[in-house]
Order: sequence, then C-alpha cells, then structure tokens
Amino acid sequence: MTDNSNNQPNNPYVKVALGYAIVGTLFGNGFIILILVLVTGEFTNIEWMLSDFMIATVISFIPALLTGVVLSWRKFVIYQWIDYAKVAGLGAIISFVYGILLSLSVLTFIRGNDIFIASAIAGFIGVVSAVIVGQLVLPKK
Repeated sequence: MTDNSNNQPNNPYVKVALGYAIVGTLFGNGFIILILVLVTGEFTNIEWMLSDFMIATVISFIPALLTGVVLSWRKFVIYQWIDYAKVAGLGAIISFVYGILLSLSVLTFIRGNDIFIASAIAGFIGVVSAVIVGQLVLPKK
C-alpha cells in the first residue's frame, strides 16, 4: 500500500494565481461598476448594469491574473504587515500600467490628463483588490 499524500504537490501558489484571477476580478468588477454608476447616475437600468458587469470583467481580469501570477512566481509569503504594502505596490503598478495601455489602445475616447486620472483610478482599484485578495489567498507565516 503506497502513501499518496507524498505524490500530491503541496503548492499553494496555484491557489494564489487562481484566487487573484477569480476573486480579484470580482473585487475589480465591484469597484468599476460602483464608479460607473456614480459617474453616470444609472441606478435602475438592468441591461446597462449587465453590460457594465461584462465590460468590467474583461477590464479587471487581466491585471488581477497578472498580479496573482507574479506573486505565485515570486513565491510570495506574508510574514509581517509590511508585506501587504508590497502586495499593494505590485497591484498598483500592474493596474496603473494596464490602465495606461488600455486607455491608449482600446479606450480611445480618453485623452490627455484623463489617461492619467483613469490609470490612477485603476491603480487604486488594484491596491485595494490586491490587499483584500492577498489577505484571503496568500500563505502566511
């Protein structure tokens, strides 16, 4: 009789990458939809909300996945509270750069200083999402 427990890899980093991809996308969706609802004032149009949810999913999936992959690749572990600042910084950088690239390539209606503002908002969403999801899925010592 063989012990199968040694054959199974004990790798929490797949959980980290998938956790960021799934949960991070949901947090990003929530923030993006909240901002869009507050800016446009559309509180009652269900079709508009569903289309926003789909757009927000596409927009927030890539930076959430990239954050999770980088943290997994670096085998990041939370030792103390300052590590959450590192996670926040990574989430901010990835989301900010992604916001700039998205604004320049796809969202062509955003021009000038608005690119920086939209990217700063994306960076803020990345900070909050990265820390919250990090609290949920990152291994701690």
